[in-house]
Amino acid sequence: MLVIRKEQMRAFQGALDERRVKKLVIEVSRRLLTQGIIGEAAEQAHHGSGEKPQGGGDAEKDQSSGVRERIEVDVRRGLRFGIRSETGLVQFVSYGFTFMPSWHENADVRTILANPELPEADKLEGVHRILARV
Repeated sequence: MLVIRKEQMRAFQGALDERRVKKLVIEVSRRLLTQGIIGEAAEQAHHGSGEKPQGGGDAEKDQSSGVRERIEVDVRRGLRFGIRSETGLVQFVSYGFTFMPSWHENADVRTILANPELPEADKLEGVHRILARV
């Protein structure tokens, strides 16, 4: 009989979680590109396509990398706040590009996001209402 220890299960779950995050980052970036929220160079960086962005250069590569990192950080942050759907994560991540990168630091926003009783849709609707006033 095969016995899997708790440490092994945690490592396996961690690897699965990382794969899910990577897939979510790719999908969120693709959808942000489609919506015109990020540029094509940043989206290509997410896919690791190996293609050089048109009109490239070090500044554009740095910008693409920065956008990729922002998306990944915000996807992880959204997951911690209970935002699980791709659509919800796209909305969550887009706030950093449409409002301000530090939008999640607003005290009222944090109160809503930290409430485990609120469903995802209610969290996002409440956050949007607050950010629209700021």
